[in-house]
Order: sequence, then C-alpha cells, then structure tokens
Amino acid sequence: MRKIRQIAAAVMAGAMVAAAVTGCAGKQDPREVYDAAVAKNAALESMDVDASMKIGLAQGEENMEVEVVTNIKVDQSDKEHLKYLTTASTTLQGQSMETTAFYTDGYYYMDAAGQKLKYPMDMEEMMKTIEDSVGTTEMTSDSMESIELKEDGENTILTFTADPEKMSDYLDEVMGSLGDLNALGDLNMTIDSASGEYTINKDGYYTDMKVDMAITMEAAGSTLNMTIDMTGSYNNPGQAVEVTIPDTEGYTEIDPALMGAGQ
Repeated sequence: MRKIRQIAAAVMAGAMVAAAVTGCAGKQDPREVYDAAVAKNAALESMDVDASMKIGLAQGEENMEVEVVTNIKVDQSDKEHLKYLTTASTTLQGQSMETTAFYTDGYYYMDAAGQKLKYPMDMEEMMKTIEDSVGTTEMTSDSMESIELKEDGENTILTFTADPEKMSDYLDEVMGSLGDLNALGDLNMTIDSASGEYTINKDGYYTDMKVDMAITMEAAGSTLNMTIDMTGSYNNPGQAVEVTIPDTEGYTEIDPALMGAGQ
C-alpha cells in the first residue's frame, strides 16, 4: 500500500504540473499557446483546484485500484498571511483515508486519519510546498508529440499526444523530487502512451483537464503495468479565493525533521 501511495503522490504532482494550459484557437501555434499559458497560470495568486486520479496496477493476475480525490485552496494575496488548505481522500480496496493539511501563522498542520500534528514552517518553505502541490516544474511543449486546438463556443479545446521518451524524462524528474521514494529502490518507468485534453475559457485560463497514461514500471525485480486516468479543474481562475482555516486546537507539535521538512 505504501508503494502505491508513493506512486499516486508522484503522479498527482505530474497531473498538477500538466494542468496549466490556456490560449485561443485562431491561427496561433498550439505550442506557443501552451508555453504562454504556463506563465499565465503560474502568476495566479489565489487558486481553488480540484483533481481526481484513478490508478490501476496489474502484476500477472493480480490487480489493484487506488483513487485519490484532492482539493487545494490557496490565497497568496496577503504575502504576510498566506493561507493554504488541502483535503484529500484516498481509497484503496474499499478502504478510505481522509487527510487535511493547512498552513497559517507560521505553522503547517496535518490531520491524517485523526492523527493531528503540527510543526513550524517558514514562508519560503511553504511557498515551495505550494509550488510542488500545484505544479511549477512545467512539462515543456517539446514533450508533446502533437497538439491541436479547436473552438467550442467561447472555449478552446486543446488536445495532445505525448512523446513517450520525453514524457518519461519529465515524470522521472517529478518522482525524483519525492525523497522517500528511494525506499522503493531502483525504479525504472516507461510511459507507453499518454494523451490529454484541456479546456480553456474565454478569459484565457485553463478550467478543465483530463489525461490518460499507460506506464510500465520495474522496481525490485518486479514489473508492474499501471494505467492512470486523471481529471482536474481550476474553479473560477483569476478570482479571489476564500480559504477557511480549520480549528488549530488539539494538534501535537513535533520536530519538523521527523516529517522531512527543512531538508
């Protein structure tokens, strides 16, 4: 189960990285539209993001499915009082685990299955946490083998298929950013296929996405076949986001080093 959750976390990071797309159809080069969109979405100070991911794992005759549903709310409009709140539900073999994490007044709080912990975190480190969670190490347009744009009313639909070799390099970078993934030992991932679709609204913001991938993984002498179906939405991008911080009572303070923070 630990290995699956580590994989799910890495792919979720990849999903959020891929989810910054905008532009308009016209006669623009789709790659230029994508590249311009990355900068536009990265400039958002406040965001409300929903994402869901279904992962299928198969090894021989054994099969397993895990689903992760996440919401992230961020308000960076007041740089001295940044607010961050994320809720996640992970379902594996019919069992669900709920997690809530938030940041306020210099502390990072986490409630995982009823275990409440907190530790101090400076603003710079929290900003990096936000960047990692919503994606700032963007997939380059060079990773896309083909991109097409079409108009759908006031929206623009961008579809792509990926260059498997270049996507593999990208996913390796995302997974390599997760320090505890080293517990899996040598991990070799090959993306067999990847394709996706993004909806861009009339204001030039990405609103909806879906990405499908098929991956072969080799770790500890075992081969796993993995399928990933992801969807995501930026809710009212460009608008202010109200972040309601939960009650901070009842959290046990711990050494940040125990959670790998500050390293």
